[in-house]
Amino acid sequence: MYNHPFMRKVSALLSTLFIFSALVISCNSSEVADKQKTYEERYKELENNIRNNADWLASVQQKAKDRNIPLDSMIRLDIEWTIDEQDGKHKPENKPVATAIDSAGKKSFDDRVKEIIENMKHNSDWLIALQKKAADRKIPLDSMMLIDARWTVDDQDGKHK
Repeated sequence: MYNHPFMRKVSALLSTLFIFSALVISCNSSEVADKQKTYEERYKELENNIRNNADWLASVQQKAKDRNIPLDSMIRLDIEWTIDEQDGKHKPENKPVATAIDSAGKKSFDDRVKEIIENMKHNSDWLIALQKKAADRKIPLDSMMLIDARWTVDDQDGKHK
């Protein structure tokens, strides 16, 4: 679709973010129902969802290629990560993120950015992707985290539409 390498990377990143957002929404909405299923049932359902969703499968294929691992291994890693996410295992324990809430009851931009950076630090897949991006751009990891966190908050606020 895009001929310039940078635009292909941006397109791939946006696609991955979209899929990740859909995955998080899916995880949150089915969290209670999924906890009543066995691990094997949840695993098989997620595997079927990945293999039957062309965009999701393409994203996983790209991650497998980037990490130089077989597709089946990357699918397994994504499924395990997703189940752990559904079970709340990626939430930092006893590390509440301080937030300033304005008079309208919304967190400030900076506090939302800080919260996202904390989430990045506790999500190994996200952290690996950020390390690769930082290396590709030849910038420090904390700078890459700040750039992505700010972009994410702007995206949540509809500034990228």
